[in-house]
Amino acid sequence: MSYLLSIKDILTVATILSLLVVGSLITLNSGVVSVGTDRCRLVRSNLSQLIVSLAGSALFLMMIQHIIGFRLGLR
Repeated sequence: MSYLLSIKDILTVATILSLLVVGSLITLNSGVVSVGTDRCRLVRSNLSQLIVSLAGSALFLMMIQHIIGFRLGLR
């Protein structure tokens, strides 16, 4: 039974990571029409917004987990 649980965990993590990668690729390319120096600026802007958004979401999730008493151990 633990073998099936580990497969389920792996599939869950793989799904989350694939959604993050696809969302990141879409976010990085949004608003970019052509290749040029403006594209680099847009990609940097999109990347910084993506990092701030992911960090804020992670912080919010950790705060909620702390409030409800669900703490993840690093054992």
